[in-house]
Amino acid sequence: TGVEAAVFLAYCLLTGGKAPVIRASAMLLWREFTHIRNRQHLPLHMVCVTASLQLLFNPTLLTSASFQLTYGAMLGLLLVFPWMRKQRACRSAAGQKLWDAFCASLAAQLGILAPQLYWFGELPLLAVLLNMAVIPLAAALISLYWLTLFALPIPGLRELLGLCSAAVTRLLLCVVRWMGAWKWVSLWTRQADIFTCIGWLLLLLGLSALPRRIRRIRPGLIVAGLLLVLTLLIPLR
Repeated sequence: TGVEAAVFLAYCLLTGGKAPVIRASAMLLWREFTHIRNRQHLPLHMVCVTASLQLLFNPTLLTSASFQLTYGAMLGLLLVFPWMRKQRACRSAAGQKLWDAFCASLAAQLGILAPQLYWFGELPLLAVLLNMAVIPLAAALISLYWLTLFALPIPGLRELLGLCSAAVTRLLLCVVRWMGAWKWVSLWTRQADIFTCIGWLLLLLGLSALPRRIRRIRPGLIVAGLLLVLTLLIPLR
């Protein structure tokens, strides 16, 4: 665990101490700590612990876009994804993986809906499908970065992997910018308000695992949440 902590700390420093990196590193370390102590580790508890630790050292993070987006995505994955993936079981392994990827992308997008509307004022129309293609490429790119770091002591190989990493990074950024330039990918809206936040909470609640006695109100929660979020499309005079 000490070695893992040192590696994660070095990685956090190397990446500039960004909120998503610190969140991921802290969650992994907390998970290892609970394993060693033979204690229960619920994902939602780990998210709350890591968020509290980050805010303890820097309370101003709560008002930053990076913090809100990274923890919003985690909330979507933890609260919405498990229920959604159970709604359909595919016979083929490939079909199940595609369905899981779609559910994970939609859940993460719902999780960051409120901060995205607040900070950027846009409603993504194809983000779920685009994420299904971009996220695996980004994961492969991170693996390539790690290989490049491990190859630093080896002359020749480090230069080759560095060139490959830079080329793949430029290619991915070009593709993202190219898709971002499509006018029909996002719908521009007004800035989010209190009704948007309430609608976002209703959507997360309606799409998450609910106690049996209140599951019957799930459709009402989803419809009410959508209506409140879509009030941003009403033009201001």
